Amino acid sequence: MQSVGSVPAAFAAALARLGDRPILEDRDGTVSYTTLLASAASLATALEGRGLRRGERVGLWADNSRRWILADLAIQTAGGVNVPRGTDTPEAEILEILRHSEAAFVFVHDAKTLARLERIRHELPALREVAVLDPTGVPGLTLDRLVEEGRRVEAADAGEPRGRSFA
Repeated sequence: MQSVGSVPAAFAAALARLGDRPILEDRDGTVSYTTLLASAASLATALEGRGLRRGERVGLWADNSRRWILADLAIQTAGGVNVPRGTDTPEAEILEILRHSEAAFVFVHDAKTLARLERIRHELPALREVAVLDPTGVPGLTLDRLVEEGRRVEAADAGEPRGRSFA
């Protein structure tokens, strides 16, 4: 078996072989390799556009879902380091993890998790951006809005993700 070097590179290699075949299926339907990688590239473009630098930590305070997978892949594609925790993590623990890691960005699961983060945000001086994976009832920054933002940038750049390498 050949080594691929990174998780995004492994997905890109799978895309070359599997294209429109499904990579996951859940209650919301089926997602293909093509769709997942295109969305991850767009989300990574948005993260970079908002200032995420290679090696910066990104909190992912959410439960496993297709949106979690998308955020995780995009974080790595943009060169960020994922700092994952489930929503059952107590606020004191997530505060310590995010503060110690100096997370610059955080994705939270939903409006309830966002409210929990907002209670401790003032103690996270490195935190610049927060986005919500599940957009239900959330007026602010969401995963969907970031993916669309990245797509607009890519369209303006003739569809080429800037400096993107899945290697």
